Amino acid sequence: MLNKCFTLQETIAIIIIAPQKILSSNYYNKKDTCKPDFQKAGEYMPSGADIIKDYITEFSRLQDWMIPIKEVAPDTYLSMYRRYIELKVTLSSLGVSLAELDRIKE
Repeated sequence: MLNKCFTLQETIAIIIIAPQKILSSNYYNKKDTCKPDFQKAGEYMPSGADIIKDYITEFSRLQDWMIPIKEVAPDTYLSMYRRYIELKVTLSSLGVSLAELDRIKE
């Protein structure tokens, strides 16, 4: 069991960006278990707001592509629908209200 304290930004990064690293034994800084080894010198770590903005943009664009393709290519639509659900669940879990953003509403 992990005895870990996370900031909001770290939690978002763990949920969205690097879930596979949680299981990695070299993920945590060996000296201090409250400091994950996310960044190396010179690497960019996006903020939580940047991550949410990117997901909202992807969610909106995906819907733009899904609406006209529904009748034309049902297999492609199904694949896109799966990603739509993933984005919808993730954004909802991050506290983003989808009332105005969700045009498909399935």
